Amino acid sequence: MKINELISKIEVESFKKLHRNFQYLEIIRVYGSLMSHVEIFDVYNQIIPGVLKTCDSVKSSLFSARINFEGDRLFYYDQIVKKFGLSEWGKFENKYYHWSRREIVFDFLNNNNNPIHIAEIFEYVNKFKQTATHISLFDNLKLQGSELREIKYDLDVINKDNNNDFYFFRNQKIGLKIKMTEYLNNYYIDDDDVLYQELKLYFNI
Repeated sequence: MKINELISKIEVESFKKLHRNFQYLEIIRVYGSLMSHVEIFDVYNQIIPGVLKTCDSVKSSLFSARINFEGDRLFYYDQIVKKFGLSEWGKFENKYYHWSRREIVFDFLNNNNNPIHIAEIFEYVNKFKQTATHISLFDNLKLQGSELREIKYDLDVINKDNNNDFYFFRNQKIGLKIKMTEYLNNYYIDDDDVLYQELKLYFNI
């Protein structure tokens, strides 16, 4: 649908009486498909000129708008095409949109029973937030090192940091300190496993 056609389908006087967020909702509803915040801004300014100063104000409102006090969102955001739709369409915003990379990694590890290799963690995080390399992600999680393989930093020192959520294994896997006992129980069968040997050292067994 073209913008002029969209505007012609909106009853202007009724539109002006709506709360701002519901004006945005009406624009998307009439359009019937995903729209960018810039497109919504352009349409709004043609219906009511001069009210909105920047398209960023539209974006902020779309992210914060709630249906009710329980926190259900009025709009959802499609991370792939970078456009907004209505939650009533049955789709919902990617929960990681406002999360840091560190928070995404924590959630990913917390939902896995074993430590995960940095390359796999990188692939997962990169689906939701653009990340340069697995090295930069590793640095983001802790650090003062560069080449992960060459171990230019002291992992023993890093892992003694009780304020850090993550445990960095020497086989390039990362786990959560709160799950170390679970990891030990999962790896007890294979005494030759490098990770299991490190877990035994961690627990002094």
